Amino acid sequence: MHPFRNGNERTGRLISKKSELINEELFIYQLI
Repeated sequence: MHPFRNGNERTGRLISKKSELINEELFIYQLI
């Protein structure tokens, strides 16, 4: 197992989680 690869997967997950939160915020903002 490559630690660098694991790091990329972790950052990828964090980025996807952030984008999901941003999408939710944009959706809520549109509802207002």
